[in-house]
Amino acid sequence: MPKDMPHDLPGPKASGPVLTANEQMSPPTPPARCLVIHLDGDGLTIRSASRDVGQELGIEPASLIGQEISSVFRQSSAFPGADAVRQAQQTGEVQQTTESSAAEETEWYVTVEPFPGADGRVAAFLYTARDMTPVRRVEQELHRSDRELSILNQAYPALSASLDLDQVLTTILEEAQHLIQVVGCSVWLRDAETGELVCRQAAGVKKEVIRDWRLAPGQGIAGWVVRKGEPVIVPDTLTDEHYFQGVDNQTGTAVRSIMAVPLRAKHEIIGVLQVVDSETGRFG
Repeated sequence: MPKDMPHDLPGPKASGPVLTANEQMSPPTPPARCLVIHLDGDGLTIRSASRDVGQELGIEPASLIGQEISSVFRQSSAFPGADAVRQAQQTGEVQQTTESSAAEETEWYVTVEPFPGADGRVAAFLYTARDMTPVRRVEQELHRSDRELSILNQAYPALSASLDLDQVLTTILEEAQHLIQVVGCSVWLRDAETGELVCRQAAGVKKEVIRDWRLAPGQGIAGWVVRKGEPVIVPDTLTDEHYFQGVDNQTGTAVRSIMAVPLRAKHEIIGVLQVVDSETGRFG
């Protein structure tokens, strides 16, 4: 059982940002709900409740003071942790559980923690339910982006294994476009003499316009990827200073999100594999 703590528990602290492995691939995480209720030592009577509790029930949190927590569960069948509260009342021990609400597609992590008074008896309980749904959605988006990047990174070995480069490129790009369901895919190879990037092959909207297009060294997202040597995801091209609109002007299709992966041969970057779509945030 935890050490002694003050009779009046502090309110919930603001949750910090969720850290991810790759900031380029991290979609914005909406604020997660955190339901906090401070109970008397009987584990029944509510001393205080957080703002999120009131919002969940559609009432003022102060109106819950003095009521039994069972009334909260009666007001909302989707309110999590009823069993954990009962177990904590009966055992006087910390209870932790995860509950899902199918109706709201919400996942809750619930903790009910008892705190002893000066006489060693349980003086208060702290009920906390954290909405884990935003975190799970971020994890799913990262998993999807990792899968898509993996597909693109695996493309180059197939390119170098065939004498008919254009045929292999066409097949890979068309398969990638179908699998990821995007507006277009293209392969840009570096011209060793000029340093320009040349679109060797493309699939999707106005592919014949894009094919053989030349980008100056460092121009556009593709040129930036060659310079950085790392995969790049652009959630919104209108907010990215590296984006080159010349291709859009010729095709008549507004590209809003891009995923680009450098192509390497013998540790040297020889080009870029690029996937584009007309929706913002398409690649996480």
